[in-house]
Amino acid sequence: MKKILVCGSAGFIASNLIRYMLYRSKDFEFVSVDNLASPKDFKRVYLHRKHKFYIGDITDKYFMERLIYIEKPDYIVNAISGRALWKLNSIDLLGKLYIPTLQLTYPSDIDSLGIYNYINNLASQYGLNILEFPNCFGLRQRSSEGIAKMIKDVIGPANTIYSHDKKWPWVYAEDVASLIWFIIENNIHGTIQMPALGSASLKDISEIVLTHFTEYKPKVIYGTESAESYDNKFWKTICLTYNELEHKSKIEGWTPDSNNLILAIDKTVRWYKANRWAIDV
Repeated sequence: MKKILVCGSAGFIASNLIRYMLYRSKDFEFVSVDNLASPKDFKRVYLHRKHKFYIGDITDKYFMERLIYIEKPDYIVNAISGRALWKLNSIDLLGKLYIPTLQLTYPSDIDSLGIYNYINNLASQYGLNILEFPNCFGLRQRSSEGIAKMIKDVIGPANTIYSHDKKWPWVYAEDVASLIWFIIENNIHGTIQMPALGSASLKDISEIVLTHFTEYKPKVIYGTESAESYDNKFWKTICLTYNELEHKSKIEGWTPDSNNLILAIDKTVRWYKANRWAIDV
């Protein structure tokens, strides 16, 4: 039985990872830690007999040393999200534990300030494995982000939906979970660049949302600024410059569960419609 420590477990990628692997395998058990910056995030933590959850700060050396001593994980997945400083502090701490670790991050070439380049270089210096991927969507995402936010804006007091023609690359959270499992099982090292499932614009996604919420008649606001400024104001996607041609290469031996971006988006919208608690309007 292999024990995996997941950092940032209330985040939707980590939550999908734990669910995905425990649904499909009896060979793993999980320990996870999250500081639950918002107590409501506890709803995203998967309660299971093979999953032990701790509330704590991954950047707290005192706490983490004791957690590691007690649980003795075989592998660590750092899915911590939020400010870059948290990522840097967590990488600095995890890098000194000498436990195989996978750092989830975004491509180093996506921001003009070089923040992700610095994060990825630091992880590489510590010998951490790195999984780079573009914009991610899926179930149990916070209602301040992604498709959940789009739906909340439609059915909530704002009654607004934002539309833009700029195409952005996307991956589905369950496919990220599948790839992480593949990396752990096959003991893959180095930097892995996840290929995008496909590209879609806000207009494409908003049209799918509106087909499932026909009773609402939101005000549609079309973007007229550049993709970057529009993004920063409304949507907060990450990988505007993710070069699909450079990230199309297949990962030998791994195939994503999803094969159609639009169907995956539709599945996600249907889930939020059936699980209004996740929208938190």
